[in-house]
Amino acid sequence: TLTTIKGGYLMASLRHVADRTYLLERADRTVVVLNKIDSVGEICWGHFWYRVGDLYGFMNELGERICEPTLVAVRDFEKSMHAPVKSSKGWGFIDNYGRATCKLEYDAVYSYNNGVAKVEKDSKILYLDRVGVEPNGDYMNDVFKRIWEGK
Repeated sequence: TLTTIKGGYLMASLRHVADRTYLLERADRTVVVLNKIDSVGEICWGHFWYRVGDLYGFMNELGERICEPTLVAVRDFEKSMHAPVKSSKGWGFIDNYGRATCKLEYDAVYSYNNGVAKVEKDSKILYLDRVGVEPNGDYMNDVFKRIWEGK
């Protein structure tokens, strides 16, 4: 099975070849063997998730692990170069280096839009800036909301 590429910078492809084994063909036509991996996602914006047992991690399209499999749920990388991820404590985002850009403590996360992310915590909607900082007070949260909505 060939996994397609969405928004990738380089041309790369993933192929399932045997039980728990995948081949990553990189842009330079070299092949990386990925062993002991139960499943992989599509290559989106130069990254893909992989699952080992019940936990998820991320690799880049060169086959480098940027995030070890410690996450309980993940979604694909977005154009903003952030991926929504869930730890045992809650949802948040990681960047293209695998670093958390905010605390992984939210009940729900939505996508980034116009450099602002929409999140939910304790039934309250909040908006985070690109580096994961919550707005200081209701007025700034409303400003971030208008930015997220494109108004």
